[in-house]
Amino acid sequence: MSRENRRSPEKKEISVEFVKTFIKLDIKTKEGAQKARRIIQEELQSFAKALRESNRNMKFTQIRKHYNYLLTIYRETERKGENYFYTQGQLKLGMGKVFAIYDEARKNITREFKEFLVKLFTNIETPEELGRGKVLFEALVGYCKGLFTD
Repeated sequence: MSRENRRSPEKKEISVEFVKTFIKLDIKTKEGAQKARRIIQEELQSFAKALRESNRNMKFTQIRKHYNYLLTIYRETERKGENYFYTQGQLKLGMGKVFAIYDEARKNITREFKEFLVKLFTNIETPEELGRGKVLFEALVGYCKGLFTD
């Protein structure tokens, strides 16, 4: 059997472009709110299913760990105000990206989930976007809870 025949089949590429689109939406408009709803109901749900299928070894606790990290930044920003976000929150978002890369290297999370996290942490630039990022991640946690069994 040739080397090429022994390779595993090519994995379907899982896109995380919806993350940036969602974070940058103006959900105060009817159009923006409708688009946000569609992203959560269609693209995010499909992503959660693909995430589960891409690696059955990834645990739900890893998803919760990264969500809790973002939630802590969100709560601190809510409690301490906008100045906290621009002085400390953005630094912590940068570290969230580093934690995702580290966890992928340790094989604790999949490449697809790392790409989701990197896209999320990289595109949050304001406290409002942090709130939308939290909502998106919270929806992913909800979908994944039904799919993952630790």
